[in-house]
Amino acid sequence: EIARINFKIRKSQVHREATRQSIQQKLCEDLSKVGVTIGKIRTKMALIYERLGDYDHAIACCREAAEIYKHQPDASGAKKGGAPAELLYLIQLMFKRLETAQKALAGRDNLLRQIEVLRRDLESTKDISQKMALYKTVERLAGLILKIELGALGSAHPQVADTLQMLSTVALEQGRPDEAVDFLQKAIRIGRMALGPSHPRNGQYHLRLARVHLSQGIDSLALEHFGRATGILKHSPKFTRVLGSTFNDVAVIYIRSGDFKQAIAYLHKALEQFERAKQTDDAERPGQASLDDATDSLQVYRNLGDCHMQQKDFSNAV
Repeated sequence: EIARINFKIRKSQVHREATRQSIQQKLCEDLSKVGVTIGKIRTKMALIYERLGDYDHAIACCREAAEIYKHQPDASGAKKGGAPAELLYLIQLMFKRLETAQKALAGRDNLLRQIEVLRRDLESTKDISQKMALYKTVERLAGLILKIELGALGSAHPQVADTLQMLSTVALEQGRPDEAVDFLQKAIRIGRMALGPSHPRNGQYHLRLARVHLSQGIDSLALEHFGRATGILKHSPKFTRVLGSTFNDVAVIYIRSGDFKQAIAYLHKALEQFERAKQTDDAERPGQASLDDATDSLQVYRNLGDCHMQQKDFSNAV
């Protein structure tokens, strides 16, 4: 578009002065609009990179947008010193915020690495007192991460939601499901606000919350959040195997309540998802059998057999 406009500006030189000035004025206005549009695109790209945690690219996009706004042509083709002022001001504020966040989050990344080491120690440690000491250290470091993120990113950033999810996992592993629920509910609220209700990350938050309620024996809330999770994750192919496991979990709830008809329906949904996952694996790795393909469906078939036995449908049970 810029090349087209510049070509027309050069072509306008052959016209009489008044006509030439009129054509150039219109073309320069078009050029300015294109420049502002590109600047706005770079600004949106900076926001996306920030959401992804890629601050180097986010800052680079801010710099490019600022340069575009500084060099907008005015109506006569001369360059302005600070066009358009409000956009330039906003992008400069964003640039400063990103630089501050990048510096603050460097400390957060170091804390995350420490937590990874502690999590490995937790897996290998059998001593209860040592485990409790490790959990306290993990919680303390996670609390510091949350404090850094709230200061650098604000309370409505998706990375804050991820840290709350991490805190929920630590609380649940220590037998504090009520705290885990509280952390996850906060994560879901942030996820909806920051990413929109249909983002896969929100589906994962709902899924985790459903499983916490399942462990508490609150089947109604577990079913509610399983339903929200599957409604979101079904649109993303990479969660096919997760959906299969989730449908199996839902079926278990119906088995416990004696609703075998519903349980069987969800177990067949689980098998459909596992079959899709197998087809994807076969397409990506032809001729390589996956252990997941065998183990995924095993529990589903056992549950199906139990359901048919309860209904005295012995032929299908076999």
